Amino acid sequence: MHTPWRWSVRSCALDPGMALWHVRFTMRTIFHFPCFGVAFCALALLCGAPLAQAAEAVLLRFAYETKDVPPYFIGDGEQIPAKPGVTPELMRLLETKIPGLKVQLQRMPWKRCLSSLQSGESDAVVASFNKERRSLGHYPMKGEAPDPALRIDTKAYFLYSHVKSKISWNGRQFSGVNGAIGAPLGYSIVEDLKNQGLAVEESKSAQQLLEKLSLQRVAAVALLERVGDALLQDGAYPHILKHPAPLAGKDYYVLLSQTFVSKYPAMARQIWQAVAQLREQEGEALIKQYLALPGE
Repeated sequence: MHTPWRWSVRSCALDPGMALWHVRFTMRTIFHFPCFGVAFCALALLCGAPLAQAAEAVLLRFAYETKDVPPYFIGDGEQIPAKPGVTPELMRLLETKIPGLKVQLQRMPWKRCLSSLQSGESDAVVASFNKERRSLGHYPMKGEAPDPALRIDTKAYFLYSHVKSKISWNGRQFSGVNGAIGAPLGYSIVEDLKNQGLAVEESKSAQQLLEKLSLQRVAAVALLERVGDALLQDGAYPHILKHPAPLAGKDYYVLLSQTFVSKYPAMARQIWQAVAQLREQEGEALIKQYLALPGE
């Protein structure tokens, strides 16, 4: 028996110039032989399946700052190095946990990270919790506060001062403060210090803050412990010491944009749950790996 469908497909493959004629022939065949119509539709669905799956891929644009903050962010500027740091690596690993998710890294100044999240130009940042930021996006909430089980990391701030300084911090209050406290620009610790009635001088990087402290232009500086300790390890600041009591301990979360959560509510929950898993499975190993890198 003659098989018009099979003959038509093979002929088109052999002679693309006759494609239009064969399309007309195939359509006539479908109307006259319904079984071929069923086969045609099934084949079209199968061929279209990979395209449909590709179209379902979800892009997560993760914005992080342009400062070198080892081990969390490596390098200055908008360029993304091969070894970008602990936080971008953890975010990239989300692709291994969530099928169909593609993570794209973006670098920009921290305040622009937040404005970009609010406008929907970025989909995610990593930030500690404060009430004002709830207007920018969604934390993984549990009641009126973020769920600490879904954090990406816990970081502690410590006070660093010059050996000649009289400043002290006992874990509850300051004494001997004779000037402003330096802190990273736009970081949440700035508000914490101001709430204690202290003058705060913000700088763009931890290195700038330590330089000011070396010259005794600030009374002390507040830095993330791993950042401050890493910078002091190479002996570049021999006159700076770390106070033993932490200033504050903060949980950090993946803050997702309003736009992303509105469009992909189920995937947002998957992201927060996967982040918690990656923190336990990969977080500490990545931190040790980056702290061991030359120059870190």
